[in-house]
Amino acid sequence: MGKKTRMRECPAAGREIEAFECAAGRHTTYSCPERCPFDPFSPAHYDQFRQIEQSADAKFLQWIFENVADRNQFAAGLDFRIGDAPNNPYFHYLAWHGVYRKDSNGETCVEQWSKSAFRGLTSDERVLMRGRMKMRPAMIEIHRVLDDKRLEVVDLIDPMKPPFTVVDRGLAQQAVRFGVYAVHTFPLPHYFRVFGACLMLPSLPPLDPEEVVTQIIRHLGGVVGETGMRCWLAEHYEKFEDALTAVALARRRSMFDQLDAQFGKAVYELMRSFAECRARLAEAGRSGSRLCWRRRNFGTHSPGQDPLAIGRHGWRPIGHATRAISIFNGQLGAFCRRTEG
Repeated sequence: MGKKTRMRECPAAGREIEAFECAAGRHTTYSCPERCPFDPFSPAHYDQFRQIEQSADAKFLQWIFENVADRNQFAAGLDFRIGDAPNNPYFHYLAWHGVYRKDSNGETCVEQWSKSAFRGLTSDERVLMRGRMKMRPAMIEIHRVLDDKRLEVVDLIDPMKPPFTVVDRGLAQQAVRFGVYAVHTFPLPHYFRVFGACLMLPSLPPLDPEEVVTQIIRHLGGVVGETGMRCWLAEHYEKFEDALTAVALARRRSMFDQLDAQFGKAVYELMRSFAECRARLAEAGRSGSRLCWRRRNFGTHSPGQDPLAIGRHGWRPIGHATRAISIFNGQLGAFCRRTEG
């Protein structure tokens, strides 16, 4: 290969440089702009970046295995959490043991690796791992989905921090505007990246998401405030998610317990016209029962007659001047019993 073919136009250096200089100096010697066609950390080169990330992840896991205080205990905890595929507890466990937890010397596992200049990593993998050293728990609220992989978000744990860009194709595919997601984030040269999986916080009105997070952490014995919440979540993210799921299920159970859900079925001989009977049912709905009325086809009817249904409650013709009514609401059933005939 001739020297000319090894040269690249470098927008950061303002001149041509050789390919090996580009590879070795990306985001270290050179401040590579996002528009550079050779920068794998540009969102435009997401697929190339994913190959770098997957290779770095495998080496990251191997480093943790070789350097944790108790390998057997770490391996048992990992096997317990992984199940059929990596999931939220799995990634929280890796984040705690690999990035957050400090040893007796006050160093994390990834900080120990950095002292060896990330031995075994390529230049691009070292850039990624230096970003991962700055990883922290976050509660991100989606403000805009910019395209198939870029999102504009804010961190509710730090409301003073301006909006920032996260690049993650998986999150972008499922993201809901103003949805709040519990994640680990870390900075890369042009955007932030999510580590592993994420959990969408359920809607729990009248509480705002910030209040839900704060109250759960306080209830579990954590410290509120930005620094305290991040430190507590770093170690107890699994506990937080378990409590959040339990609260959501309890709220749902309470909602079902309060539903006026009763099944009933009766056959009526209409002593008045169908139109008048329907009008009286409509009046019951308007009188405060908060029933949602709509029209629905229940079978064959006389021309011009359009049987009425109340949600899933409705008339069904079964004979001359006779109707069957199915009731899934106790209040309406009581009204029908009061108005027989």
